Amino acid sequence: MRERDDVSQINRRDFLKTAGVAGAALALPGTPSGAARAAAQTRANQTTAKGKKKKVIVVGAGLAGLVATYELDRAGHDVTLLEAQLRPGGRVLTWRQEFSDGLYAEAGASRILNTHELTLRYARECKLDLAPYSPAKGNFVNQVGGVDAAAPAGGHVHWPVALTAAEERMGRIGMWMHYAEREAKQLGNPAAPGWSPESFADLDTITFAQFLRRRGASAGAVRVMLLGMDYGNVSALRVLTEMAANGAVTAQYKIAGGMDLLPRALAERLSARIQYGAAVQTIEHDKKGVRAGYLQGNLLRTLAVDYLICTIPFPALRRVQFTPLLSDYKQTAVANTSYMPAALAIGQERRRYWLSSGDNGFARSDWPIEVSSPTFDQPGQRGLLTAMLTGDLARRVSGLPEDRRITTVLNEVETIFPGARENFEGAVTKSWDDDFWARGAWQWFHTGQMTAYGPYMATPEGRVHFAGEHTSPWAGWMEGAVQSGVRAAKEVEDAA
Repeated sequence: MRERDDVSQINRRDFLKTAGVAGAALALPGTPSGAARAAAQTRANQTTAKGKKKKVIVVGAGLAGLVATYELDRAGHDVTLLEAQLRPGGRVLTWRQEFSDGLYAEAGASRILNTHELTLRYARECKLDLAPYSPAKGNFVNQVGGVDAAAPAGGHVHWPVALTAAEERMGRIGMWMHYAEREAKQLGNPAAPGWSPESFADLDTITFAQFLRRRGASAGAVRVMLLGMDYGNVSALRVLTEMAANGAVTAQYKIAGGMDLLPRALAERLSARIQYGAAVQTIEHDKKGVRAGYLQGNLLRTLAVDYLICTIPFPALRRVQFTPLLSDYKQTAVANTSYMPAALAIGQERRRYWLSSGDNGFARSDWPIEVSSPTFDQPGQRGLLTAMLTGDLARRVSGLPEDRRITTVLNEVETIFPGARENFEGAVTKSWDDDFWARGAWQWFHTGQMTAYGPYMATPEGRVHFAGEHTSPWAGWMEGAVQSGVRAAKEVEDAA
């Protein structure tokens, strides 16, 4: 029998799902969560029209760049937003044309946590409706070693791995609370002024799996806790910081109609400010101003301004030539910061056959793969299944031709939801490693990197400022992009 896992409906990054419980990390009874405090602080710091009107370039029309442009434009500054692609949104990417019957799915960001107050605020400001990220009914499938975690009706889940008696009693969420909550609490508020990863350097020397074992987790418990994602050599400090930043998660949402409606709504308001097809090649900066050289069509153009906000992911930023060079610290961070490889295969099935087995189309396994059904609340008989692979597996599968990518993933989905092959009509894939403008899905520090590079990710270089999810405690989330855009706009507003 499949697992009826109510708590695990919060299901993309397992440590963040559990942050809904362990996220008391930043919240004492009767006080706001760390995310709420940070959002309130950021709102208080938002740009207001004051002082000299400034001329500004924002590079990149992902959420960070759109928000920074929106806030500076609202404050009365002269802003030009340069976007290399012909669409806004960056790694917020909704696919519609690829599927029939009006179905759509996310190839990028897919959810908003209830503690992501800034993202929710901009969604409200753009008059967008929210919907639950996952269904309230149906079985969520956990699979370990090709075996489903089973439970008798209404009973305790039996995991097909060796656990201690205490771990058996705790269950998966309880293990997260027991092994990770205490350390996350001790981190405080990563968004607070003066917070530094160097204060917790010992946690940056070990992987998260090593951290769990040092806390006493059995090998079976570690395997169960890390289902669905390749944690590889990710820093324990990176994982715990993200848990702390997200606070007390109790719900997850998506934007009804597609996540890209948020960047599209912002871009529509800023249409006169945006230049598409404008790939920045060079950035020259000194004490007086900044000049950006960008290729648009077959013409190399230049634009001189007072300040520049750069939101380009660091792997793609390595192609941009700075004159003078960035500081040694920033150059090292740009050259070496790790990003998570992620690949998606989204398959169209002629019917939602998994419902007949009581399953809801959401699952995770230790392949590692995470499966979701983005069409559970979309009309029609057909359905989509999204399979997300991360880490080394994503990189290996991304190296295959498209047809072999699809076959490889389809075979794995078949083991989780038998019937996938029989009902399969076609699929599309996306590798964020292969995306020329991203070269990775989200910032993901390996051991030693958070203390080495973390303090320099967001620091300005003279008149050049930096934003993007990689410069925020909410790395990998829309909230991180939004928060960083507001912060960078405020830095420019306050600059002398």
